[in-house]
Amino acid sequence: MIYEPVIILKKEMVRIADTARIDSWVKIEGGKGVFIADYVHIASFCHLNIGGGELYIEEYAACA
Repeated sequence: MIYEPVIILKKEMVRIADTARIDSWVKIEGGKGVFIADYVHIASFCHLNIGGGELYIEEYAACA
């Protein structure tokens, strides 16, 4: 579930599992690839993959 507004740059490089939760006001930069696995929670105001490399967030993790 993705709660708007969320900004995703280079959407073609971002994969988000159906069971992941992305709260409002999150920014995800695709870079060389972003993979967010099942049951991950990204809290509001997180900014992911700022360096533009690859980012893997595996099952049951959270970012706040």
